[in-house]
Amino acid sequence: MGSEMKIDLRVHAVPKDGRGLIGTKSEDAFAHTSSYARPFVAVVADGHGDPEVNEDTCTLARYVARHLRDQAEAPAWNVCHVINQNVLRQFARSKAGAVATRVKITENELTVLFVGDCRLYRFTPDKACAFEQLTEDHHPDHSGEYGRLFPCVNPQMQNSPFLFLPLMGTPSQLVRVFKNEFGKTHIRGLRVTRSFGDPEMSPLVICVPEVKTIPLEPSK
Repeated sequence: MGSEMKIDLRVHAVPKDGRGLIGTKSEDAFAHTSSYARPFVAVVADGHGDPEVNEDTCTLARYVARHLRDQAEAPAWNVCHVINQNVLRQFARSKAGAVATRVKITENELTVLFVGDCRLYRFTPDKACAFEQLTEDHHPDHSGEYGRLFPCVNPQMQNSPFLFLPLMGTPSQLVRVFKNEFGKTHIRGLRVTRSFGDPEMSPLVICVPEVKTIPLEPSK
């Protein structure tokens, strides 16, 4: 048996005021097990919502992070589906959402689950390119997401309330045009195509996770 893997954990948070939104809280949430636990599990969730529902968005992100941590042994699709159903029920009025990434580390491998665009990087100091991005952003310009969404947006699907912006060139947002309960036209846009919550972007924005398993060398 080799020497046991040692995990050092540090969390760095950027205040919400850094984006110029005075009086709001950071919508990033973190959850992790003890660094001595095996498997070690860590989750980052990033909430998004209108400024007036900032408190709800923070609570939503914390909910997603903690439940992904606590249910790390359950099947990935099932866990994300249940979390999303609970989010849609508990935060229906706020219309907010969250993206998340979870890592589960054993002595020999790392399993990453990701929904949205919380990026996971591997840092290897001795390599010429020290930072390696291990996940892909679920954005409209992602080839798989574009292929999934393109047939469902206007004008490909007539009468669809969804469209890509900009209208020409590489899309950066998925947009929905709809009328609220008072008959007033609203536009809701998202730069991510997978998330928890976001009821107004259903059914095109989904919570289906991607999962990758990556070999690890315990000594590094």
